[in-house]
Amino acid sequence: MQEALKYVERNKGNPFFLCLAVTIPHANNEAGSEGMEVPSDEPYSDRDWPQQQKNHAAMITRMDRDIGKLFRLLQELGLDENTIVFFSSDNGPHREGGADPNFFDSNGPLRGIKRDLYEGGIRVPMIVRWPGKIEAGSVSDFAWAFWDFLPTATELAGVDAPEGI
Repeated sequence: MQEALKYVERNKGNPFFLCLAVTIPHANNEAGSEGMEVPSDEPYSDRDWPQQQKNHAAMITRMDRDIGKLFRLLQELGLDENTIVFFSSDNGPHREGGADPNFFDSNGPLRGIKRDLYEGGIRVPMIVRWPGKIEAGSVSDFAWAFWDFLPTATELAGVDAPEGI
């Protein structure tokens, strides 16, 4: 996140594209059932939860805090309303590192988890934030997929998509 914030600062005067692939929440599979590793399980240390679930929640809280830092910087630099943020995931919940996807009901009513070809394993959120253009809290029923990103981005940039897209 520190590098992403520096990148935005350096490029604030020019159009830029930042692909920020955060790696949390994620397990260290080599660590087995202790693999949901975090520097601290705060603010969940006092919860009566399995340690892996405390760590998982702490990862999500940390990611949320860091994305908040990015949004604040965009606002401070006056880039907020001229910046589109796409937020998504690569897969559904998992069991790695001792995580229990049922503990927080991570896939809701969807069947399956990571590595399953059921909706719970492959259906992920797509959140788009564009102040002044997309109303906060609005919901779309559009069935989006990652292959939609490139043609969408080229249209938003006002350029033609590469041949065959």
